[in-house]
Amino acid sequence: MRKKMTAVLGCLLAGLFFAQTLGAQAVLRQDTDEWDCGRWAESAFARGKVPPFSFTYGGVPSAKLLPRWRFSKAACAQSKHPNETLTAYTWTDPGTGLQVECRVKRFSDWNAAEWVLSFRNTSGADTPPLAEVRTLDLVQPAGGTVFYADGPYFSAADFCSRDTLLTSGQTLHLEPDGGRSSSHTMPYFNVRTPAGGIVYGIGWTGSWTADITRTDVSRRGGGFQIKAGLRDFDAYLRPGEEIRVAAVFLVPWEGEDRMDGQNRLRRFILAHHHPEASGRPVEVPIFSGLDHHGPWPCDEFVCLTDYLAIASIRQQARLGTNADVFWIDAGWFDRAGDYKNGYWWHNAVGNWTPDRQRFPDGIAPVADAAHEAGSKLLLWYEPERANVDSDWAHAHPEWMLAASGAPAVPLDEPVDSAFIVNLGNPAALEWVCNEILQSITDNKVDVYRQDFNIMPEPFWLNNDEPGRRGMTEVKYIAGLYRYLDFLHEQLPHLIMDNCAGGGRRLDFEMISRAITLWRSDYSNYIDGKQCHGYYLNQWLPVNCTCGASMNPYDYRSILAAGVNFTWGALGGYSSPSIEGEKALIRQFRGLKDYFLEDFYPLSGYGDITGADQWMAYQLDRPSDGTGIVVAFRRKESPDSTYTVQLLGLDPDATYRLSYDPDVATPGRTQIRLGHKPDPALLIPDEGVWTQPAGPTFEMTGRALADGLLLTLPDRRSSLLLRYSRK
Repeated sequence: MRKKMTAVLGCLLAGLFFAQTLGAQAVLRQDTDEWDCGRWAESAFARGKVPPFSFTYGGVPSAKLLPRWRFSKAACAQSKHPNETLTAYTWTDPGTGLQVECRVKRFSDWNAAEWVLSFRNTSGADTPPLAEVRTLDLVQPAGGTVFYADGPYFSAADFCSRDTLLTSGQTLHLEPDGGRSSSHTMPYFNVRTPAGGIVYGIGWTGSWTADITRTDVSRRGGGFQIKAGLRDFDAYLRPGEEIRVAAVFLVPWEGEDRMDGQNRLRRFILAHHHPEASGRPVEVPIFSGLDHHGPWPCDEFVCLTDYLAIASIRQQARLGTNADVFWIDAGWFDRAGDYKNGYWWHNAVGNWTPDRQRFPDGIAPVADAAHEAGSKLLLWYEPERANVDSDWAHAHPEWMLAASGAPAVPLDEPVDSAFIVNLGNPAALEWVCNEILQSITDNKVDVYRQDFNIMPEPFWLNNDEPGRRGMTEVKYIAGLYRYLDFLHEQLPHLIMDNCAGGGRRLDFEMISRAITLWRSDYSNYIDGKQCHGYYLNQWLPVNCTCGASMNPYDYRSILAAGVNFTWGALGGYSSPSIEGEKALIRQFRGLKDYFLEDFYPLSGYGDITGADQWMAYQLDRPSDGTGIVVAFRRKESPDSTYTVQLLGLDPDATYRLSYDPDVATPGRTQIRLGHKPDPALLIPDEGVWTQPAGPTFEMTGRALADGLLLTLPDRRSSLLLRYSRK
């Protein structure tokens, strides 16, 4: 059941705020000087001040405690990134020995800041209860609307844009559903101010909470009190125990349009929260699926064999239709193909050895074939979930968590029910690390795909000890991060994917470690894929989906930073031609990097899921002055024309534009200017052209911003327009 969303975090005026103490609340105050993240950190986290985080300790608010505790600060080791500076600020309670450390990272290239909290009991006795932990707690001036987004909940409207304008005294609340950080609610939010705004992000791959309350503390129209942190935590710490909690970042921006802030967020994420492999930022690949569909139950690769996979790889290599990476998803492991005894991929997890009937020599021969073809191999795993009768459940039931909180009791029958592996247990964590590392190495995997098809919240909360609510989750999430970091350290070449039931773990801690190759499990409805990209690209630059159709409407609907072409284990079962497949791969290779710069939704921010609508977006690349416009007229749209206003362009510059022909199935489509052009702005002044033989034309940025009328005579049709600055 989807939880009602009533909120999002607020923001401060970009570049114009300083932190100071006002009573018992950290406040962001407008100032006439340009805001500098270094000076802001020195002020916000200074000795004697109330920092922009909070908690209660023994029932007492931290704002009353921290100014009296021992304080120190120290510069941390220099980051490999020249624009990052890390400082550790520490407060220690002289009475109980509780130590609070806040590590603050400053980004000089983006004038942004990020911090994370940890707590350590340095005494020999249990601490008083620690609760209401909010990594972010401050007041900022109110100046406009709060923007946020849904997460996935298996709908065409996954990641739908939301906004709200708070009235005085009104509180807005956000939290994810079921324990996965972006399920139903995205952990990013943007609040408009008179000169811009700030985008906030939460880095916690579990249950977080955010509350934004409109206050009256400012004489300039009120403010926003913003709190964000752990949703479920009320626990004491044992002697020597240390925990880390949620991280947050804030990215200031200036401009008139909310996308000025969203695009700054996208660029910040690419600069500082994009994964690396072999010491370089991961380049998002294009994938060729190796799934094999046939008569039921040949689904989810139940019938894929090494013979079929290798034959497909060699055939695609011979024909030139192979992409960067071959993709083997769920179902390659033991029991997953044993449909006669009631098994399927979903209830066979926890058996992480290859199915010896279908892969007698493991997955390595398939990887060898991929490498011989000049490609790589992706393999799917779900190491956090173990079915109740799996090898892992039987091997170590003491490391399994049951949703009821009772001791995990393995079964010997294929019940579709699972435990989660307690990554918060150090012994279990070490075992999982070594088991999966060995599997990845033995199978010669290049791209590690991690899924998580379960809501962990009841497994965490029902296994907490009395007086330790939230501790199971806190230790589990810390273990998850250590696990992924371990794989990266041991296999620095490894590219990691983050699925979690389709886009349900998109917080910045997770996307820093793994790219998102599968943004939503709602993947069969092509207009839904259009909507997912339209919405999610407003927040995250790297997100991907799949497709196999050669229809221009369909293949343009899956344009993204990366794509999985699901043509099948025998290659091309749903495509009309070899040359069509090759043409699509070439086109996607030339277009995918446009998603790594600026994105503009040209159809507004409301509900764009209807079959009677047009949908259009723009990808602008300031780095070289080029861009594209993609538009769709859906099957029930009565309108053959649609006006768009391009954004991000230099109004005085001249742009050369041309219509992209359909790649695999050429047809005829028209596009028309939406107004009688000023001859000084349009060269030539002929406003209609037809693909594929229509002429290149030129317009100024001012004319393109004023309005361009697109024409698609046929329903369920699409267009792609390219432009470049002269």
